Amino acid sequence: MKQIHKLLIALIYMSLLTNCNNPYYDQATKSDIEGFGKTYIYVEQYPVTGMEYECGYLDRDKTDSVGGFLYENGTSCRFFLNGREFFSLDNNELQDGEIYEITDDSMIDRLYEADLRTDANRIVLSN
Repeated sequence: MKQIHKLLIALIYMSLLTNCNNPYYDQATKSDIEGFGKTYIYVEQYPVTGMEYECGYLDRDKTDSVGGFLYENGTSCRFFLNGREFFSLDNNELQDGEIYEITDDSMIDRLYEADLRTDANRIVLSN
């Protein structure tokens, strides 16, 4: 029984270390603009760059090179793929400086299909 517990702890520890190898995680920082937050869109360990988004009254923009996007605190955001609304996040899902990971398999498949494949460490969209 002790062997199983040790094995489980080792597996959990290894999975945590694997996730820490992504250099983009370190770039997920809070917004430095008062009244605004910055959240990051990821699929698995990869940032989604170039995805169009619209938050509150701000102009439509695209996620940056590390998947980050700005929003006014208290607003929700809509995200677009190929000009159509792809998903949205309510204001309670937006956490300043945190990563929002897309986990829906069909959404992940569509993002991988749209990836320009210009960078093996990111999902790059042209929208």
